[in-house]
Amino acid sequence: MEVSKSVAKMALKGKGIFDMGELYNHMKYWLDFQGYGDENSSFKEEQYGERIKGDAKQLEIRWVAEKKANDYVTYRITITFFVLGLKPVEIEQDGRKIGTNSADVDIRFEANLILDKNKNPGGSEPKHKWKNKFFQKMYNEYVIRDRIEAHKTDLYSKIYSLHGEVKSFLNLSGN
Repeated sequence: MEVSKSVAKMALKGKGIFDMGELYNHMKYWLDFQGYGDENSSFKEEQYGERIKGDAKQLEIRWVAEKKANDYVTYRITITFFVLGLKPVEIEQDGRKIGTNSADVDIRFEANLILDKNKNPGGSEPKHKWKNKFFQKMYNEYVIRDRIEAHKTDLYSKIYSLHGEVKSFLNLSGN
């Protein structure tokens, strides 16, 4: 029985000039580098919505990325982008014009530990089949509690690092 334990929820909001494509690629690269970005197994763009309003776009994107820590524990990071008023703009940098974007952006990060996610090859039953929820709860809360807490700390540091990377990319402070 899959059990989800919330580790962290964070958000960034900002308005300004940034390259949306570069932000997208930067975040995807971070996930790849950390082992969360395999499109064939552990990374999904669950949602991509785009609406055009006048000369601007609105985007809503949701990514779900997972990384297997061991046979029992999986790290899951969910990232949701809300981008309003995305417009192409030109800025001058070092005496030359550069194409970039202007927008309001709201990015939400969520990190969860997933316990007992694994399935038997070719089957639908969990690898660690529990007779009932009581035994699984006892195992999680008493037998491996310290290991679960260590995994929570590790995942928290990862999501905090990604949050910091994006904050720095967007030149935000205090959010």
